[in-house]
Amino acid sequence: MNRCIVSAVALCAVFVSDVSAGKFVPFKGALTFDPFDVGVPFPDDRCGGPAIAIDVTGEGTATHVGRFAADVDVTYCLADGSSYGTATWIVANGDTLTFNFTGQDQPRGPEDDFTVATYESIIEKGTGRFEGASGSLSAVQFRPDVGVAVEDISGVISSVGSTRSAHAVPEPTSMSLLLWCLCGFATYAARRTS
Repeated sequence: MNRCIVSAVALCAVFVSDVSAGKFVPFKGALTFDPFDVGVPFPDDRCGGPAIAIDVTGEGTATHVGRFAADVDVTYCLADGSSYGTATWIVANGDTLTFNFTGQDQPRGPEDDFTVATYESIIEKGTGRFEGASGSLSAVQFRPDVGVAVEDISGVISSVGSTRSAHAVPEPTSMSLLLWCLCGFATYAARRTS
């Protein structure tokens, strides 16, 4: 009978452990960027020709992140419309996510008054609740000749806090399993004393 109790306790411990640790969860969101000024062209080895530096700010909302301010440093290659840089998202409490990205403008038609660009980003680092986070995102940006640029984003991010088990909070399913195990032990103990 004691082996049955030990086995049940071990089974509960396995199921109640943080099953989501290290797993990636999908996220989606949108950003809007303030109009920005273009800098003076300069030679850039990575572009293989002239480039311009652009500092862009904006704001957005994403699942698992919430509302955030975006600060983006872009190097835009004039020859082929490609770009690369670093983006930092700052959430309401000051925690940050920093991405490295590459992008490419899509060809425009003669009648188009906007540019569509695609970006691929990798999470490089985070602070606060995003410390140790990893993941990637893809973005499609619609940039009108005049006005505010809008970007739709989607990707994956490691579950918040998954790399810091000291701060992990069990998910509802784990809590249900724990409660179920405790009820089972209480029933067993009540029957054994009767």
